[in-house]
Amino acid sequence: MPQALTLLLHQIQHQILTTHPPVDPIHNCAQDLSQLLTNPDELLRLAERELNVFPFRNVARGWFRLFVDAALGRAVRLIRRNLEGETGSEGWLDEVVTVLDRALIMAGGVGREEVIERLLEQLQAYEERCLRGAGGVDVGERAVKRRRIGQEGPSYVMSVQERSGEGDEEDGGDVDDDDDDLLPANYTAAPKIEHPVPRLKSPSLTEFQTHMDNEKKPVILTGIMDHWPALKQWKKKSYWMKETFNGRRLVPVEIGRSYTDDDWGQKIMPFREFLGKCILDKDEDRGEVEMGGQASSEAGRPSGGGDDPAKSDTPPQETTRQTGYLAQHDLLHQIPSLRSAIVTPDYCYLDPPPPEPGTPVYLTRLKGKREKTSCTQETKSSHPNSQPSQPLSTKNHNTTTSEIENEIDHLEPSPPSPASDSTPNAIQCNIWFGPAWTISPLHHDPYHNILCQVVGRKYIRLYSPRQSSKLYPRSDKELAPHLKHGPNQPMHISSAIDDDDETQIPTRPAIPTPQPQEEGGGKDDEEGEKEGEKATIDLSNTSRIDLSAIELSPAEDWDAIYPGLSAVPYVECVLEAGEALYVPVGWWHYVRSCGTGVSVSFWWG
Repeated sequence: MPQALTLLLHQIQHQILTTHPPVDPIHNCAQDLSQLLTNPDELLRLAERELNVFPFRNVARGWFRLFVDAALGRAVRLIRRNLEGETGSEGWLDEVVTVLDRALIMAGGVGREEVIERLLEQLQAYEERCLRGAGGVDVGERAVKRRRIGQEGPSYVMSVQERSGEGDEEDGGDVDDDDDDLLPANYTAAPKIEHPVPRLKSPSLTEFQTHMDNEKKPVILTGIMDHWPALKQWKKKSYWMKETFNGRRLVPVEIGRSYTDDDWGQKIMPFREFLGKCILDKDEDRGEVEMGGQASSEAGRPSGGGDDPAKSDTPPQETTRQTGYLAQHDLLHQIPSLRSAIVTPDYCYLDPPPPEPGTPVYLTRLKGKREKTSCTQETKSSHPNSQPSQPLSTKNHNTTTSEIENEIDHLEPSPPSPASDSTPNAIQCNIWFGPAWTISPLHHDPYHNILCQVVGRKYIRLYSPRQSSKLYPRSDKELAPHLKHGPNQPMHISSAIDDDDETQIPTRPAIPTPQPQEEGGGKDDEEGEKEGEKATIDLSNTSRIDLSAIELSPAEDWDAIYPGLSAVPYVECVLEAGEALYVPVGWWHYVRSCGTGVSVSFWWG
């Protein structure tokens, strides 16, 4: 075993056994913490059961801590068993990566993000040395063989040179594009743009601040991404495979057409499986994933082919598979090496204007402050984290707008939760990676957004928040996903270890990432909450209008289904690679990928 890896394993064992002070909430979840090293599997199962509750905000922080440290304990045991002469298995490295990534995805790596990152880096370096036959290691027995992407999907094998970056130029690893190494374009036709979004070329900070404060409208920003290495690197399969540890890293993938559909779900899978089944253009199976016998027709969805959009508007035949979309995931936090390929726009450090008075986000924030302050005054012992991670909607509430505004004038602003990253000035960065015809239904977000298109192109339609009442918003009490499917229908939310092992992942409608609770909050604090409220989620930021259906059948009389829709003004654009779109807070937007696409969104304010 390499000396650096041996030293790191000793450090991890020491941390697991000695860095749990009496105030650590992990003590409320496990009495004998020595089992983190001697019996981590049992503690993992215990913590995972507690993580799989609804609503997710009820999970106490101690269970996140226990899950992460037990995962590290299991990883250490697996590594030692396979590198110190004990009986192991050929797929042990895959298993180690799976355990560590589940700790990051399901529990945020609470308190252990840095050590998990270091361990994964050491393991990747070890594998590269093994593949080169260095260090006296029996590569045939100990190193994981080069794998194909997915067991059933299209094949792609990385050479040792691709893994190590050998042959890359000094300017961030860019080489001449090899067609065989590029992600498939798979362009689909975009509608004719009749109401274009205006454009600004590399505006100064002052010019952009003026636009936000005065115009308060979407704008395409050009020239602000020209220096991004990602514009070249992220087009390459070899780059993604290298950065994801030869495709072993796990990613949460949305399965289904839209998060508003009953058969929508999420599945944690290795990146190589996502790339092979959802992205690569092989055997007509591009962009689709089987879902354990639960089939859904995608008839009428344009498939497209090649690089010519003009030849890409013929709908495919019916299929019994569903689209997979790596959507709204902070992959740059999970795999920090990806960050070197992008730069956060300077505009995200400006102070944006608040939501316009009377709009849904404005009313939501007012009500959220009112209810948080009321709770603090009535229940002095409750923790800030016992509040919902997502502001409650004012929909169907009897209090009038003027009453809320008058009352809020007399309230002191509530401090942000000490355990939350959702502070007013925080920048949230998410990856959106998927095939053609991945969509985000018409919705609005509680943040300002700069959406940067890195690979491919996207069609985007936007409506002013002033038009909200005409856009058929959904209810703030939609039935929760785990109840929609009934006792005999799985949620389609599963673990990469065992497809029958259901694992809840925070769903896309809950925009802020749910934060673990401090001890003292949790289930006991919800005794006054009605059972019906526990079984619902707020989807009032999402429209009932199916714009993807309107795109496919533009000649139909959609006013017959959505009266008055044709009279609602909107703007639209096709966002090309290298362009960014500023979306002001509260603006409704529908997004559809016009080919294989990778985007990065920056939310702030």
